[in-house]
Amino acid sequence: MFINFTILYTDILKLENEKANLQNEIASLQNQINIYEQTELKVHSSELIKQNEILQETVKDLKTENASLKEKIMLLDNQIDILERAVGRGEYNKETIRVLEMKDNPASKEFSLRENRLQGLATENQDLKTKLKELYQILENHPTITLELTEDNDSEKETIRVFPIQSYLNLEEENKQLIDQVADKEKRMTRLKEVWKAKAQEYREAVYSLLGYKVEFLENGRVRLTSMYSEQDDHSLVFTSDEDNLGTMQLVDGGNTEYIKSLDNLIKYWVVERGSIPCFLSSLTMDLIGKTALGPIGREMDMTSGRISGLGGNQEFPTLE
Repeated sequence: MFINFTILYTDILKLENEKANLQNEIASLQNQINIYEQTELKVHSSELIKQNEILQETVKDLKTENASLKEKIMLLDNQIDILERAVGRGEYNKETIRVLEMKDNPASKEFSLRENRLQGLATENQDLKTKLKELYQILENHPTITLELTEDNDSEKETIRVFPIQSYLNLEEENKQLIDQVADKEKRMTRLKEVWKAKAQEYREAVYSLLGYKVEFLENGRVRLTSMYSEQDDHSLVFTSDEDNLGTMQLVDGGNTEYIKSLDNLIKYWVVERGSIPCFLSSLTMDLIGKTALGPIGREMDMTSGRISGLGGNQEFPTLE
């Protein structure tokens, strides 16, 4: 086999040339890459620097705006404090706020009365000044004139009316107001009496139903008790407050002397020896129940008519007025 070394050598040279060309091309490309990377890095660095400067400027602006907003917040807080105090005092802007209120309310009435009173006093004061000035002029012109507060046309002395009409009107208005106040207080007093009467009647009914005694309040702080099981109307007990008015009661009298004597043992045992009026009343109730034929029923009490029916006929129970 024959090998042509010339051709091979030629091919080797060609390959080496191609290799050199490729290496040069690679070096050129690498150089271009380096140049590109350096250029891009510079451009990117420049952009980052610019962005950093922009961000720093933005931060500076935000800090300035933040400081400005803090100042505005302080101003608004002060304004809110001022407005809250104004609202607390009842102040408002009449141009933008409309206050609704009842046309006929107590505050408006009081304000109207005071305003009318003030106007009346001002008018009265002016009338008095005018009248006083007239009197001084008359006295200066007629020093011998005697002034009298009279309207008698037959008087030989010169008469001068020194009481202004406005003073009379003011007094008349004041009198009318006082009359209205008295009427209002009388109306309130009547209502209170009605309420008190109803409550007192309710109280007496409760005492009669629960404790079995009719309660009558007498003069000088005395109280008369009559049991629903009493056989006669005058079988009652009278109590009074102690001397020091400490709320304790003392048995002082009764409606019937013989009836009181019949209770000597109970009085001695419970009141004198033990000082317990409640126990005395309870014991008396039990004793009366045992003596009556009606037993525990006792006598019914009609609180509307104020009478007790049952034992001993009808007993009058005066209602509270």
